Amino acid sequence: LGERVEGLTPHEFDCAWLLAGNAGAVVTRARLREAMTRGAAGAIRDRTVDACISRLRRKLLALDGCARRIRSVHGQGYLLDPAA
Repeated sequence: LGERVEGLTPHEFDCAWLLAGNAGAVVTRARLREAMTRGAAGAIRDRTVDACISRLRRKLLALDGCARRIRSVHGQGYLLDPAA
């Protein structure tokens, strides 16, 4: 993800920040939801997380042609693959 953050919504930034800070490790949807609400009680659902990840992938594709950097790990969450 580098140092580029322009054009990200607050939720996208929160997800990107958490994924980048845990690059190479699976981040659960629950942790992503918590990051998106910044610890406050909120009504963030799994589908909201999925939509946010989808938008991040599109933006990565436009930025460097590599949307596969964020991988889905079935039944667990998402992983930022720094080698992709």
